[in-house]
Amino acid sequence: MDLVVTKRDLFTNLPEELTIDILGRLLSKSIMRCKSVCQSWFDLIEGGRFKTSYTPKSRLSFTSGHMYTVYDDEANEPLFKICLKFGTSVCFRDVIDSAGGLLFVRDLCNILFVTNPMTCEYVQLPPPSTTSRPCLFGFGVSKISHQYKILCGQKDSESCHVYTMGGGGSWGSISAPSSPLIRPTPLCDSAAFLNGNLHWLFQGEHLICCFDLETELFTTFSPPPLVPGCKKYHEYRLCALEGQLCLCDCKGGCDVIWQMNNYGDDNSWVQEYTFHLLPSIAPRFVGLVFPLKLLDNGDLLFTVDRDRDRLYIYSKNTENVAVSNLLQQFEGSYPNIITYTPSFLSLVAMGIQNVQSLQLNPPFVPYYLLPAAPQG
Repeated sequence: MDLVVTKRDLFTNLPEELTIDILGRLLSKSIMRCKSVCQSWFDLIEGGRFKTSYTPKSRLSFTSGHMYTVYDDEANEPLFKICLKFGTSVCFRDVIDSAGGLLFVRDLCNILFVTNPMTCEYVQLPPPSTTSRPCLFGFGVSKISHQYKILCGQKDSESCHVYTMGGGGSWGSISAPSSPLIRPTPLCDSAAFLNGNLHWLFQGEHLICCFDLETELFTTFSPPPLVPGCKKYHEYRLCALEGQLCLCDCKGGCDVIWQMNNYGDDNSWVQEYTFHLLPSIAPRFVGLVFPLKLLDNGDLLFTVDRDRDRLYIYSKNTENVAVSNLLQQFEGSYPNIITYTPSFLSLVAMGIQNVQSLQLNPPFVPYYLLPAAPQG
């Protein structure tokens, strides 16, 4: 008995910095379990010091019906699943993007939500004050004030709307520049978030549009040179890959991924990846390449529009494309597959009002996500 008490007292009296360091080395699901160990650990994990120091790896995530799965591609198993059921709404969920551990979600009724699946919190946003259906959404965090913001734009509109989270939360109208920059390409309905800015291709012009979430100002810069014979941007996509702005080009069956090595420098574009998807590898290949992440060995993991029931790996060493065996245990397709970086950021702690709890389904949700009162 004395030995048990001694061990308990030793762990309880550890310096906070050491406890944070120990907890920060654990997997996200283990940290969720630790929140139920004792009140002091619960408060520590929920506190600001741990959240700012915790730097987990990005994971693959996807929706299937109402279920949202975060997948540990290193262990080749789900990290966790959770039901994205917001209130009484039963519409399908479209995860538009993730930023800083939060998900920006839209349903078929065009109702908008922001949620943190790790804390099982969500908030329904008021609709933008516009009568036309939005053609572009963007979600990200400002670089200095670290405010989460949502950009909503209408095609050919002279203004767009920005929602700032925190406090009461409200939509504000912002005048666009003299040229109508809120005109994304036909296959693009979401902006790429990187370096505190949102990016999209401007249809009809050789420009990349950039919206600074801190200053709420628009700027533009040039994409890489057009492929000869291509005059429209519907064959292109912007994305953020491992902290770099990239442009994907699938012209003529040859897939090229350009990378901007020095952010904001028009002259720093390089062809980082060039490959072909052969019919024997991707018989149903249609649409744009969608890069997901770089694996530890440097290979590129990607998927393709309208063929979301499989993943592909491109090896720079062999210059070959192969079908990945990741996610093969799941049947069906993986719509909205993105990378997600877990975070314990609480919507309530951000000062957001009307925060609600996700409805947990015990048959689908691992026990470590079920709410439990701290023990002692």
